[in-house]
This record gives sequence, C-alpha cells and structure tokens, in this order.
Amino acid sequence: MTATYQNYLDQKLSFALYPKKTITEAIVKEESFREFLRNLTTPKISSHKDVLLVGPHTLKNEYTRATKNIHELTALTFDIDSPQEYSFEQMIELFGGYLGALHSTWSHSEKEPRYRLFLMLKHPIALEHYATVRENFLSKHPELNQIADPACRDPARAFYVFSYPQERAEMARCIVLHGVPVDPSQYLTLKHLPYFETYEPQPLEPKNNEEQRLLEALSALSSDTGYGSGRFYDSNSKPESDYWLAAIWAIASQGWGKEIARQWSKKSKRYSDSGFEQAWNSYNPNHPNKVGIGSLYKRAKELGSHQSLAGLQVNNAKLLQPAQRPFTLLTTNELAALPPTEYLIKGILPSSGLAAIFGPSGSGKTFLVLDLIMAIACQSDWFGHKIKNVPVTYVGLEGKGGINNRIQAWRIKNPDLNPKNLRIILDNFDLMKEGNVVDLAHTINQSRMNQGLIVIDTLNQASPGAEENSSVDMGIILKHLKVLQEMTSGLILIIHHSGKTISQGLRGHSSLKAALDTNIEIVGGDKRSWLLEKSKDGADGKSFGFKLAVQQLGVDRDGDSITSCTVERDHSAIFSKPEPSGKEQKKVLKAIREEIAKVTVGRITSEAAICVIAKEIINVATNKRKNRARQLLGTLINGGYLFGELVNDEGWVWLP
Repeated sequence: MTATYQNYLDQKLSFALYPKKTITEAIVKEESFREFLRNLTTPKISSHKDVLLVGPHTLKNEYTRATKNIHELTALTFDIDSPQEYSFEQMIELFGGYLGALHSTWSHSEKEPRYRLFLMLKHPIALEHYATVRENFLSKHPELNQIADPACRDPARAFYVFSYPQERAEMARCIVLHGVPVDPSQYLTLKHLPYFETYEPQPLEPKNNEEQRLLEALSALSSDTGYGSGRFYDSNSKPESDYWLAAIWAIASQGWGKEIARQWSKKSKRYSDSGFEQAWNSYNPNHPNKVGIGSLYKRAKELGSHQSLAGLQVNNAKLLQPAQRPFTLLTTNELAALPPTEYLIKGILPSSGLAAIFGPSGSGKTFLVLDLIMAIACQSDWFGHKIKNVPVTYVGLEGKGGINNRIQAWRIKNPDLNPKNLRIILDNFDLMKEGNVVDLAHTINQSRMNQGLIVIDTLNQASPGAEENSSVDMGIILKHLKVLQEMTSGLILIIHHSGKTISQGLRGHSSLKAALDTNIEIVGGDKRSWLLEKSKDGADGKSFGFKLAVQQLGVDRDGDSITSCTVERDHSAIFSKPEPSGKEQKKVLKAIREEIAKVTVGRITSEAAICVIAKEIINVATNKRKNRARQLLGTLINGGYLFGELVNDEGWVWLP
C-alpha cells in the first residue's frame, strides 16, 4: 500500500445517514474514507429493502434531506439498473482506477442485474458545482453515461447500503475499488450546465374523496417493491413482501384510477410504459380469488401505522464474502493505538448506547437520577468519576409535579452551577409508537440536543399498555430505543423498577438486560447505595453509598414548609444485598461464608462449596444432596449473594 493511497484512506469526509427512506431527518457523520467504505460495503441480510441509507452530502443548519438544504457533495453516486452488455467484472475494469465501491443492490437478480457505483471525491464540492462536475464526468466516461440512471443526479438523493435478501445471497456482489478519488477540479470548466431545482414529480390532485383515499393509501406503499404474484397476503394470511402487481390489480378492480396507478408506479426506477400496460390489462375480474381494493387499503394501513423497523436490524446469519472486502488486520501495537471508548461518566456510562438505572420505590432513585443528569450537564465529576459535559434531555413521565422541586433543591445545594445544557420534556411519550419515537428524535436534533444523553423516566410510563414480561412487547420497546439512539447519536438512559424482590433484579423480560451496555442498581433502606451491576466496557461490581439531604424550598399558602432532597455521598455505606428469605438458603450461605473465611485467598472452588452445602442439607436424601446443593449454589449466585467465575475450566465462588 503506497503512502499516497494510505493518505487517501485516512482522509476524512462528512456525510448524512437516514435510518430508512421515510425519515428525512439526517444523522450527520464524519469518518475516514477507509471507515466509510468499510461500513458501506459490509453486507446486510434483510427481508426488506428499506435498510440504512447514506447521503454523500453535508447539510446546512436544517438537517432535513432536501435539495435546498444541501451544502456540499462528497462523492459521485450512480445507479446502474440496465448494465446492458457490461458484466460486474467488466465494470470493475472500467472504474477500478478510482477509489470507491461497486455493489449489487437489494433488487439485483440474475434476470435483472442492478448495481450501484460510489466514487469518492478528492475534496467536497459546493452544491452549485455538483451538476457541472457530474455531467462533465459522464461526458468523459460515455460507457457510464450510457448505463447510469439519470434519476440519481439529484444531490439530495440517499442510497441504501449494500444489502440483499437471504434467498438471493449467492447473486450479491460487492467490491471496494482501490484507485484514486475523483478530482472535481478537472470537471469544473469543460462546459457549463444549468443547475436544476428539483426532481420530484408533481403530485396528482384528487378529484373526489375516493381518489383522495386511494392516494393516501398509496403513499404508504412502495412502488419499488418486487413484481409479486398478484396478491397482498399468502395462503396463511401473512403479508407478501412483493406486491406491485397486486396493487395494480386492486386499483383496476374499481374500473377507474389507471392514471393514479401509473403515476405511483413511475416512482420506481424500473417503470416502463409497456410493463405497466401489460400489468393493467392482465387484470381478470372473473378470477375466483381476485384481489380487491379492500386488501390494498388493509395493507396500506398496516404499513402506515405499524411499519416494521426490522430493516435497521442486521441479521446475524452467515454473510456473503464479497471480493476484496476492506478488512484491516491490526497488530497488537496498532490495536493499542486505537482511541479508547468514549464516556459520559468515566468507568460508568459510555457516550452512546443503552443504559438503565433501576431500583425499588423509595430507594432514592429519582433523586440520584437528577443528581447524575445535572452532573453530566454542568459538573466535572460524579462520585469521583470524571464527566464529559454534553446536552441532556430529560423526559419526565413519573412524578411530574415534583420535578421542579427537585431541581430547585439541587440549585440551593449548587448555587454557582448552571445546567445550560439541560432540557426537560413533560409531554406524554409512547415508546410503543414508532411515530412518537421519530418525532422525539426530530425535536432533539432540531434543538441541537443530539449527541448527548436522553433520560426516559420511567420505562413503565413510557410504554403504556405494554406487557413488560412479553418478549414481543419488549422487542418493540428495544427496537424503538435503538432507533432513538441511532437517530440522535448519543446515550439513552431508561429509569426502571426492580422486580418483586431485590434478587430478581431489573423488572421485565430478560432481553432488556441483555440489550443494555450499562446497568446501575439502587438499593434503599437505612444505608442507600448504587451498584454498577453491569458494564460492557468497565468493571462490574463498583458500589457507592449515598444519602439524601433535606433542602428547605420555602413555605406554601398554608405556611407549611416545602422541602425536597439532594444527594450526598455516604462513605459509611457498605453495599450488601439483604439476607435471602428462605431458611435453607440462609443456613447454607452462612456455612459458605464461614468456609471462605478460613482461606487466605478469599474464595473456594465451586465443588468445595457444593460439599459444604451438602453437609448442611441432611434432610435431603443422600443420593440427591449433590444435585440439590448445586441448585442452591446457583440460586445464591443468581441472587447476588455470592459471586462465581470459571477459571481454567474450574469454578470459583467468593463473597460480594
């Protein structure tokens, strides 16, 4: 690899990301050419076309995808939907001298090959120069001009990253082109081309209520879907992923709406007059199972109201190995030189991802959360841990009436601090509704509060009607939390309740805890404390005591004192879980503690612990004691009364 080429790969570029086609609010990113190409060409297996989109452009202050908002372009992109006589290998030969990527699109098939060509620019170009550079580049490369889709000249266009459905995995193709970036200065003066304002087709004006209803339904359906078999649902009443022909036949069943169907179909790059006419004329009103307009309205309602975000998820199935994928093999020294994980609170909270704080009612959870978010907004440390100050958005859904009092109490304790980066939302919010999640992300991005911390207090109030123990409902909640996190590029912190007993930990389905990057448990009582119960990039098990100090806020109309509380660190508090409630568990836990106290290393093997337990449960039949002892040991470890670890294939047990 030459030094020049290495410099190209290390060069930074800015671009926009869009979680799906219907979301026009951009997530602005900056990466090296190397990182951009790696992320662009990493294959994603998806049953839906609507995966992540990338816009090779930067935006002005309003981060909404529209031509008027484009600031600069960072790449030239071409869709090749009719490669004609050119094979994938021949296109590599044609464009391999440039730095970029060539890959098949989601709709690619053996009969209808479709490709996308990304060519990196040596430096960004202003919007007013884009058309000139693009058209002059095509003039210099007539073979590309012959096969490139003209619709892709829109500078505000965003493009799906490399993806394919599982059934077409063998046909998917992708390669990184290891040439040099396109130098836009070479294409600015060949000829002048007038700039264009927009490429959006003019919408049809409905003539009556029925046409209005049909147009609204079609707005929820994509004409870029596959041709299909002429039905919206299969024999098991499951939705078909390809439904274009079904939509055409459903409209034709009314005896009107042909021009509406045509204009809707023209939104797809695959549209042809002959293909549309053939489909329209093939409708058979006498078919025993003919599709009707009711099925179209039903499917549109499903997609419009409950459209899945599964396209944002990456299938963990075996991925296609594209030719010359840009894997980077790092030495241990190179790995050590990589930048460390960014944090909001060092060793506690990462700068992005999903975290939770949970505990029982009355544990001081609400006060500790307020103390934490105030610290992130304007302080330098929290419980002795360094802080990175970022914007904080607090979505207060529980105990709204007391939020102001808690903030005023904090101000009394910290009169010299001003949390300018804190914003509070008291409006109702529903995590079960995709629209609510997207609207919140837009509000935060437009207010420049993104790339920070979003606190949702509490998860229960933010998901009304959801069954927390249901894998389905919790899956929807986690999916929408991920959307919110990806759209705002920060950390989402949810406040939640513990189970019926402390040993049960975080309330709800187990998938919630599995999805968390950090989990903080709060224990109330005479000695309050918080425990770093889970940390993907830190040390689990850290615990810190705290106490609540009463602050006098004033008096009410009746002359009674108005008070609230603030958090103070309590070094005398020692974190420990309450004793287990069962007599048998208490008995064997005491025996294990005594056994561990006898050894200097502070731990014993799991087998030794099982033997200790077996001696204590003499009421259990001799041939069943070992199994019962193993069960009790597992219960004590799962409940947090003991810690366990596997070292060199041998289990060890020690006290918290």
